[in-house]
Amino acid sequence: MFSSIDLRQVLILTRYALISEWRKSSSRSFGKRRKMSRAWAYWTIVIYLVIGAFSLRLFVENTSGEPFITATSIFMLYAGLVIASNIFMSFGTGFLSPDESQIISLMPVSSETFFFSRLAVLICYTTVISILLSIGPFVGLTFFLHSGTFSLLVQNLSFLVAMVLSGIAASMAVIVVYGILLSQLGKSRVAKVAGYVQFGGSLISTASLVILSQVRHSIDLHAFTLDTQPWMAFVPSYWFASLATLGSEVTSSIHLPLAIASLVFLAMLSVASHILLGKKYQSEVEELTASGASSAKQRKSDRDSIIYRISTKLARSDEAHAVFQVLRAQFRYDSKFRMQLLSSFAPTVIYLVVAIVLGGIVDPFGRNWAGIARSNLFYFSAMLMPLISIQSISQSENYKSAWIFFSSPIDRAKLLLAVRNAIFVSILLPYSTILAVILSFYMPVFHAVAHALVLASIGGLIFQCYLMLNPKMPFAQQRRPNRGGFVMASGIIVLALLALGLLGLVVFYGYRSQARFWPIFALIVTLSAVLERAVHSRIRKKLDREEFEG
Repeated sequence: MFSSIDLRQVLILTRYALISEWRKSSSRSFGKRRKMSRAWAYWTIVIYLVIGAFSLRLFVENTSGEPFITATSIFMLYAGLVIASNIFMSFGTGFLSPDESQIISLMPVSSETFFFSRLAVLICYTTVISILLSIGPFVGLTFFLHSGTFSLLVQNLSFLVAMVLSGIAASMAVIVVYGILLSQLGKSRVAKVAGYVQFGGSLISTASLVILSQVRHSIDLHAFTLDTQPWMAFVPSYWFASLATLGSEVTSSIHLPLAIASLVFLAMLSVASHILLGKKYQSEVEELTASGASSAKQRKSDRDSIIYRISTKLARSDEAHAVFQVLRAQFRYDSKFRMQLLSSFAPTVIYLVVAIVLGGIVDPFGRNWAGIARSNLFYFSAMLMPLISIQSISQSENYKSAWIFFSSPIDRAKLLLAVRNAIFVSILLPYSTILAVILSFYMPVFHAVAHALVLASIGGLIFQCYLMLNPKMPFAQQRRPNRGGFVMASGIIVLALLALGLLGLVVFYGYRSQARFWPIFALIVTLSAVLERAVHSRIRKKLDREEFEG
């Protein structure tokens, strides 16, 4: 079964992949840029550690016995969702990587060797994330929540091992599901499904973190036992959670078979992934690459939307016409771009649900400060919508095709400003309309429209500031997870705080009467208009010095 695997080649390919994944966060060679990118990688590690520490509240009252197993099962389920969604973001289309086929196909590397090298990279990636998420609960359980007995220490160490194994099982499950879909559906359909799975996974994983923070307050985990809830014995995360109690106090004799079942389940996933993709991995990658290149040619042109037809008629320059056509084509034919753009709506949906669960959205004109504070995250995501959208548009898998923007005799400043206008017309305007309709269910229509206008105007002002801070040519940067620098992230945080500060001032001073509201709203719009000339000058100066990275 494994006779055609060259372990030496597996080690070399794995080492090369790990080093390149670490280095490719910056495509430029000067030291300052590379240090900034690595600082962002360190920042990502800190985020995982903080999430793990925050999840410790799940174990505060569930430190041993069957409540501990239930809490561990919930935490493993969340970690599995995070890992599964990150696979689609960091490992190409599911598990296949079309870019590498162009390199490996010229070398004497068997398909199984290539497959196991990718599998080794995936296991390393999964192990690191699982350990980072587990450090917080492990330290809290060992030094703060437990009494320090030897059996509880063994339980905590088993918790770390079980977390790593459950994370590997989650990644293997993604490979198996992907292999089944690949054998049943066409390559182009699988790529489209993978994009929607990525969007759904990011939505679920983000929402599950919010739900996880409320579990201790809304669910009594001591009541969730196998005697009262026998269906938990069929949940794979509960199987791996049973591993954490081996060597300590197992409350029921069924936990030992469940722990064994988790190891059997992991072995079955490993064998199934090898059967589905191992022997034909390289051919599947090559076919996926060929289908991705020809899929756009096979599609027939669809009817243009009303927004697109209105936008092209209002466009006054050639750059604006080009931008609208490129954005329409990218949204239609690039599933990753489409899902990344749609995922910018996910925080709004999640925080809207959270605001409703916590007591509903209140009328900000009523000066109910406690109710307004419950919806802060919802308003925060609404104001940052244009900023998140422009970050999606600046990156592309086909970034090398952006050479035409750098070689054509066009005004680069007009090109980027046309992208901004396209975001306003195609995204921000429909988004604000829908937002006003949603708010109208919780307040008078006039208040809903006025509040949506304020959120849109503040978002536009913050967007203008962002363009002055970091103007980039559209689709000219390679799409990479966590691309950017620590300074850039700090700038975005400052802009976010500025948005919240402006909203607080408007709510506190402007919402007291109409006589105050309209002058303050006009002031925000005027500030955005006054910045227009400065934004245009800054963009022209910055983009004229920007070089093509392909």
